Amino acid sequence: MKNKPFILMLVSALVSSIISVLLNLIPYQAVQSQLWIVSVGFHVLISLALHAIMYRKTEDPKDFINKIMLTSMGRLLLCMVGVFIYSLVDKPHFMGFAIHFMLHYVLFTIFEINYMLKFVKSQQNSNNL
Repeated sequence: MKNKPFILMLVSALVSSIISVLLNLIPYQAVQSQLWIVSVGFHVLISLALHAIMYRKTEDPKDFINKIMLTSMGRLLLCMVGVFIYSLVDKPHFMGFAIHFMLHYVLFTIFEINYMLKFVKSQQNSNNL
């Protein structure tokens, strides 16, 4: 169970990379981004940081709920800041990067929510025993 979040992070990165490569094959300039790998790396780093915060053992169930809210809000805030900074740095290529970035955000969030729900369920089952 300890390696599962890292495996899901790798799966998320792989799926995100495949989708970005496929999007770059579309002959429409607005959906292409050469820096999609930066977006995937950004999301992997954020996921690592959030996992470090999220999966520290706590006894109080309220702490776990607070961590879920903190990590969700933190991910969204960091992603918004990242997109804003990129919009200032590379305005001509911003639209393509933003499309890739938001797709990566959605994919990483889906995989992490899926894992968190299973993690919460396993925690409830172990507490009921």
